[in-house]
Parts: sequence; structure tokens; C-alpha cells
Amino acid sequence: MGGLGTIANPGYPVRVAIAVMTTIFGVGFCLGWAPISHIVAAEIPSARLRDATYSFGSAFNILVGFIFGSFAVLAILFSYFCVPECKGKSLEEIDELFARGVSLRKFNETTMRRVEIEEKI
Repeated sequence: MGGLGTIANPGYPVRVAIAVMTTIFGVGFCLGWAPISHIVAAEIPSARLRDATYSFGSAFNILVGFIFGSFAVLAILFSYFCVPECKGKSLEEIDELFARGVSLRKFNETTMRRVEIEEKI
């Protein structure tokens, strides 16, 4: 997956292969290593510490999930409000939109004439 991700301009089959490998990794992790933490926390400690160890591990796992989820929500908000839609625009057009002070939310709606761009260059 990592090697395929280094290809400069990947075609459709390469993108599909990356998606398939990501899915296989997720399934393999869930069926293999992911449950190991529960087994180790429940079986390795002494009987006196077993409940406390498993409870601490579960609480820590939930805490990490909340931290990850919070950052994921912040990343979604950042992407929505701070990353403009640049589909179908050249780098010169994007530079011109920033130079004009066009709102990030209006990048997609604003049309540029090629003549304007070529005159600037």
C-alpha cells in the first residue's frame, strides 16, 4: 500500500488496489492484533489486579477514542471552512482567486476567463 502510494499519477487500478489493501489491513487487524489487548489485559494480571487492569485499559481506550474523535471533528470543520474547492482550476486560477480576495466558500462558483489569467502571466 505504501509503495503504491508513491506513484506520481496513479491510475484507477492503483487507486483501487490501495483501497483494497487498506480494507484487508483493517479486517486483518480486527481479526488478529486488535483483540489481543483485551486478552492480555484479562488474562495476564494476577486475579487480584485483573478487574482493575482491564477496567483501566478499557477506560484508557475510550479516552483515546474521545481524543481521536475530537481531532477528527476539528479536522472536518477545518477542511469545510478553510480548504477551498479547487476542482477544475489551474494553479494560476487559484492564485488569482486568492489575489482577488474571493471567499473560500465561493471558489467553486467563481468562473475565470483564460484571457485574464494569461494577461497576468
